[in-house]
Amino acid sequence: MMKTLKLMLWALAFSLLPSCASNIRTTVTSYSEDPALPAGTVKIEPAASDKPDPLEFEFFASELGRYFQQAGFEPVSSGASNYVARLHYEVQRQQADDSRNRTQFVTGFGFYGRHLGSTMVFDPENDTFEYLRLVELQISKAGDANSKPVAMIRADSTGKCENLVSVYSEMLQAIFKNLHRKSGSVVTVAVPTSKPCSEKE
Repeated sequence: MMKTLKLMLWALAFSLLPSCASNIRTTVTSYSEDPALPAGTVKIEPAASDKPDPLEFEFFASELGRYFQQAGFEPVSSGASNYVARLHYEVQRQQADDSRNRTQFVTGFGFYGRHLGSTMVFDPENDTFEYLRLVELQISKAGDANSKPVAMIRADSTGKCENLVSVYSEMLQAIFKNLHRKSGSVVTVAVPTSKPCSEKE
């Protein structure tokens, strides 16, 4: 009986793994002058303090523009615009929370508190580091360089994948799921994904 119960617990544990690995969880923090944020033309630029590689930024800006367009805005690359969206992105390496890699199942049976306990640790690479992926948007009205932003949005996700490209679209989905959140809101959005961390050739 004990052997059968152990096998059942292992089967349950492994059946849970795919669902845990198939979502990108992004925490979105929003501040805005007007949550309605009327649609208009928008020009995407790097954050003031950033000097990204031009081709790299073109990729990230193009993907962001696609989501702006789906939200009713019109991305423009030159000329006048209603808004300027300044984009910042980065990846930080940090110490992992080991408790995330540990799953414990305890099942009791019999008398006098006799029980069977099984602790399963899922950490095949013994990796104690993870990556914090950040995407920040500062949206301002165009034409006044000194005007305060009308919206500031920060999105962050944590995981073993250090390639922002692999999770960038899912993080933008979390932001644009509701671009008009009230100021000061903090929400966590889970977006399904089936993409690998990096492509293999």
